[in-house]
Amino acid sequence: MKSLFAFATLACAVALSGVRATCALPAITGALTFSTPTNSWQTAGEDRGASDTTSGVWLMTWTNKEQQVRHATLRLQQNDGALTGTAKLEGGPVKGSYPLTGNLQGDQISFSVKVYGRHVSFSGTVDGKKMSGTTKEGAPWLAAQQ
Repeated sequence: MKSLFAFATLACAVALSGVRATCALPAITGALTFSTPTNSWQTAGEDRGASDTTSGVWLMTWTNKEQQVRHATLRLQQNDGALTGTAKLEGGPVKGSYPLTGNLQGDQISFSVKVYGRHVSFSGTVDGKKMSGTTKEGAPWLAAQQ
């Protein structure tokens, strides 16, 4: 099942590199089973309202500067336009949970993750339960809300 996810992720990353297109990753991730524990700032089934569109758990995939596909689970909390949370990095040489900060203005999102004193930056757009964009280095990323 992991290889199906990695293949779908790679296909999405390749598709996003040339054209800003809607990727099939959210549909594929919906078919897979992920266990996401409820956290203290959002209960299961809670209605978040229009002003709090990004709070929650997001599964993210991106291509790093070495052209390797990486995965993270983002736990975001939105307060007006400010974003805070954590990024749990998985499947690479750097693993663990790291602090995340950013902002959301309209559908434009930008955030950075502080890993060992270095900020890794992402920017893009939010479209419902999907986000996509590019890293500071210009590599594609995408995320689906769970």
